[in-house]
Amino acid sequence: MNGFENYLAAAFEKKKVPLTVVADQGRAAYVITGTSEEKKPGAMKMLAFGQIHADNAASIQMVDQRTGAVVFSLCRQQKEHLARGPNYG
Repeated sequence: MNGFENYLAAAFEKKKVPLTVVADQGRAAYVITGTSEEKKPGAMKMLAFGQIHADNAASIQMVDQRTGAVVFSLCRQQKEHLARGPNYG
């Protein structure tokens, strides 16, 4: 997850989430996967819409290793425009 797992483990510890993070996926009760994507605006978007920032999207999913059930899933998309600022969807 490109280093995101370190931030996630630190957040779990800070929020006192009752779990133990393990390095061996085979020993884990739950497995978290995630993706992120950044789209930079082209010249036309910059001129026509005033968009100078990238659009960002990220998703995360937690799966129970034993049953295969998705126990948590979250998707976030952020679009930012010059005149309006960030727009979270």
